[in-house]
Amino acid sequence: MFAVRLFFFFGHEKGAFMGTRSRKIGCLEQANGGTLFLDEIDDLPSRSQAMLLRVLQERYLKRVGGTESIDIDIRLIAATNQDPCIHWA
Repeated sequence: MFAVRLFFFFGHEKGAFMGTRSRKIGCLEQANGGTLFLDEIDDLPSRSQAMLLRVLQERYLKRVGGTESIDIDIRLIAATNQDPCIHWA
């Protein structure tokens, strides 16, 4: 399931895994120059949240199976129905 999230956020290059016949652009790259809204961010595993944070801080990403750094400039809006003060305390 973690790999599916990676492909969704980061996209992948042709041949990145078995059965991949073309490049796929992930939602982070699609949102370049705009805003991406993520609902229920607390449902995303900590590892995935950390990867998103790195992209926001470093302002670049690499597609799964890729070597090229892709500059991005996005605004991320995240929502949760959990109280973050309790949930992450």
